[in-house]
Amino acid sequence: MTQQRRTYTKEFKQQAVARLHEGKEKAAEIERELAITRGLLSRWGRELAEVETVEPVVEEEIVEIEEIEEVSVEIPTTEPETPPPPPKINLRDPALYVNRELSQIEFNRRVLAESANPRHPLLEQAKFIAIFASNMDEFFMVRVSGLKQQVALGIADLSIDGLTPREQLIAIYRTVTDLVADEMAAYQTIKDKLYAEGVQIRSYDELKPSRKRKLSEYFEREIFPALTPLAFDPTHPFPHISNLSLNLAVVIRDPDTHETRFARVKVPQSLPRIVPLRQIAPDELIQPNKHKFVWIEEVVKANLGRLFPGMEIIDAYPFRITRNNDMEIQEEEADDLLLSIEDNLRLRHFGDVVRLEIDTTMPEAMRAVLMKNFDIGAYDVYTYDGPLALSGLWGLMGITKPELKDDHFFAQQPPALR
Repeated sequence: MTQQRRTYTKEFKQQAVARLHEGKEKAAEIERELAITRGLLSRWGRELAEVETVEPVVEEEIVEIEEIEEVSVEIPTTEPETPPPPPKINLRDPALYVNRELSQIEFNRRVLAESANPRHPLLEQAKFIAIFASNMDEFFMVRVSGLKQQVALGIADLSIDGLTPREQLIAIYRTVTDLVADEMAAYQTIKDKLYAEGVQIRSYDELKPSRKRKLSEYFEREIFPALTPLAFDPTHPFPHISNLSLNLAVVIRDPDTHETRFARVKVPQSLPRIVPLRQIAPDELIQPNKHKFVWIEEVVKANLGRLFPGMEIIDAYPFRITRNNDMEIQEEEADDLLLSIEDNLRLRHFGDVVRLEIDTTMPEAMRAVLMKNFDIGAYDVYTYDGPLALSGLWGLMGITKPELKDDHFFAQQPPALR
């Protein structure tokens, strides 16, 4: 016979044990009534007692855990080191600044450098040389004039870069002297390149006799009426030389007395600085793609005999001066501002000379005569190994050579505005 094992629920066990604890019934009676094995009731009592003693311990541990969770623990952190403060900068330190005048010269150096930029057509490269020359004229008329006025007034205040006015003038002279050499080199380079493209700037001495005759006729017809030679010697005052005018210092000798004299001939500014041979000799066979030019001062020099008949022409040397052109108008003190401006414009013609430009052929004696009469020093004289006033290269822009120029820009109106 197989015995079947019974399973009792916890609730059943608790009710049986509770009857035993009441004391009204004995364990054997309860076991018989419930049909359970003898001694099982006592075992259930022990099991239930063990459960009741264990549960409070668990609750106690839970309480302790909750208390631990509520405790906040501060974790020490390592703060980054504070970087040292940056060094103090002395904003009055001259090394922090660039001289304004020298900076402007460097800008013009970059303008001149564009004359060698292959991205520009050749005539545009020549135009950059002309722009550079014009910029330097303005620089001397305004900026250098202001510095020379400060020196004349005895002002020795330092500029923000630590230079006195006199020191700035010396620095300008040294920088511009080098820049003049660069200008002459750039001119010779572009002249050779243009020659290969049929745009030829010729020396008067290189021309054919037939073209020299044509130039003499041009001189007689156009140039000679505009010339007024003026002699200067101990008995004649030195003539007034206008600002930025190109002149010839002529040395002449009287064949009878062998007396040497000096004269000044002003090159007319109303005529083209660079003379196109095609226009003065239209009957000559000149190839359509050729454009030949000669500097007007060379034409004047070659025909000086017409100005000094009976005199021996020893030589002639081109020179050019720049005068103080920096206007100072006190607007608040001027009764009539327009009249004040007109007066200043008239005075421009008589401003102090701030620059003398000569070429390398001028002898020291002639240079000394000019320096004395213009009341200037050695730092005001600039020597050129080539033509003076290369702003005259603007005259090349009138020729018909579209392949040597930038394309024309044609403005277009947006359709919405038509």
